[in-house]
Amino acid sequence: MTITHPDLAPPEVAMAPFLTERKFYAKADVLWLQIEEAILSAGASNGGITPFSYAFVPGIYQFLTVGGGEIFTSDLLQDFIDKLSSLAREKLNLQHVSTPQLRLYIRGCSRTLVRDDVEAGWHYIFCLTPLVRRRSTQVRIAGQAVQSGKSPLLTFQRVTRVQLEFNQLLVTNTQCSYSIETRSSSMNPLEGCMFLDGYIW
Repeated sequence: MTITHPDLAPPEVAMAPFLTERKFYAKADVLWLQIEEAILSAGASNGGITPFSYAFVPGIYQFLTVGGGEIFTSDLLQDFIDKLSSLAREKLNLQHVSTPQLRLYIRGCSRTLVRDDVEAGWHYIFCLTPLVRRRSTQVRIAGQAVQSGKSPLLTFQRVTRVQLEFNQLLVTNTQCSYSIETRSSSMNPLEGCMFLDGYIW
């Protein structure tokens, strides 16, 4: 099921600024198993050093990240990209999808409400947080500010909250700011909030 929100679209944009689809990918469980295997094998054979790097910009975001190609088998990764490309053609009339990055939010990780500085028109998030922690990943999306007709000094900006579940896709217009809010209290990577992140153009 796809949910769109045309009421949030700014006047100059005909298309809704975001869409979401639950149960998006039939092999989501396989993606999770390969993540689990990569993390557990790091503890067993690499002295506990995981493949994740630390991304940090003061006052904006801090999280762990790794390229999808370092975690998933090439055939599974390509199958996921093909699925995204199909949606991009059908829903957005676009053809290009970036290779996803795997984002991991453990205790202390966050992202404030800010736009991505990219040329691509759309940003995707695919939730891989296990079902037992399905309430722990929330995305806030802010539409473009609209000036009040009554006061030139007053502007309004509608903010929508989306509670992501395992195997749920969220695609947002990159003109919209977004934040990532989690309730993760653990430093264990397997207990953090995980999602695939990339762009469509």
